[in-house]
Amino acid sequence: MGVYGGSEKFNFFEADGSSIDRPAPSLTHLVELGKTTNGFYWVNPQNNFDYPIYIYVDFNYRTDEAFALVQSNRRNTTGIANSTTTPDGVNSTSAQTKVSFNNAVNNINYKGSYGNTNLDFNAFIGVKYWQFLGKELVQFVSTATRSLNETSQHTKRYRWRYRSMNTTTYAFSGVSVGSDETGTGQPGFYSHAASAYGLTTYDNDQDVHSGNCSTFYNNAPFWYSACWSGNVWGGMGGSSHADAYFWNSSGSDNHNYGAIYIG
Repeated sequence: MGVYGGSEKFNFFEADGSSIDRPAPSLTHLVELGKTTNGFYWVNPQNNFDYPIYIYVDFNYRTDEAFALVQSNRRNTTGIANSTTTPDGVNSTSAQTKVSFNNAVNNINYKGSYGNTNLDFNAFIGVKYWQFLGKELVQFVSTATRSLNETSQHTKRYRWRYRSMNTTTYAFSGVSVGSDETGTGQPGFYSHAASAYGLTTYDNDQDVHSGNCSTFYNNAPFWYSACWSGNVWGGMGGSSHADAYFWNSSGSDNHNYGAIYIG
């Protein structure tokens, strides 16, 4: 029996996220089914989309809740050469693999061993899915690749909520004051989201700089202002900044690994 699309009848227990034909309609649904093992699940949020997404889900950050990994970046030490032709992050200087606005909105972009439960990859889940996955966002950085539930290994962690996301600009709205869970300060991404900056890509300039901020950093997609403050992709081999996950500003506050989860 099908579980999504058309007039097919939804079956609560078949929609367990175990395969592309059995996607869960929400992260909450996986919790209701009793799922507690962190890993990859097929999800079609609210059965809204023609194609479900295969996404990493963490069930152990908070009791009876699930959070999905929507963005991650690791310092360029293994797996991807640190150079201007293959910079760290989700895109490259190649016209065939640059993350366009359409791609950033609709696709799952990644580099590395995607599907690896050790999270040995960089990822950017299409932003059209984000608000349907949840309205609470958690961002953290660490000295090595970690999952959300490994809170004792997080160097910094910040949690905040938003009301909605604009489906044209993909700017956040209704952003509320967050919870600094490690007492280490707000990330730059939070301040950009609270300022309602739109998503900028190399082919869609929505920042407030006179130029296109994305093109300054090898076409990396981000909610730029003018421009930087906590760019989660770092310099991307296109500037003097480290190819690392920046928490705030554009100086030394960069880290070996960072991620954003939504739930």
